[in-house]
Amino acid sequence: TESGLREFYRTVADSLDVMTALLDDQSVDRAVRILAEARRVLVAGNGLSAPVAAEAAMRLTAVGQPADAPPDYMTQQIQARLLTAEDACLIVSGSGATDTSVRVAEAAAAAGAPVVVLT
Repeated sequence: TESGLREFYRTVADSLDVMTALLDDQSVDRAVRILAEARRVLVAGNGLSAPVAAEAAMRLTAVGQPADAPPDYMTQQIQARLLTAEDACLIVSGSGATDTSVRVAEAAAAAGAPVVVLT
């Protein structure tokens, strides 16, 4: 119904204030700088976060920043191990604790790449 839809959008709008209050300007600036200056960006997301990761990679590529979002965990981990300090890894995770995404982040960090996590 229309009233249910209106309530849904009101709830989403209210949650935006809460989410933006959690952002630290310096951290956001640092994350943007890391992604913008990277030679290439590996974007990893699993489960319900996979479509968000794919869209992020597409949007980064559309503005001229080479990015890839492999759809499966094993390819994500292999590519993470091949990153360098000139690259970056963007992890997209609703919880920030998805085991497969954490392993990709650890592999990227071990390879020397900066890791940005979007939860």
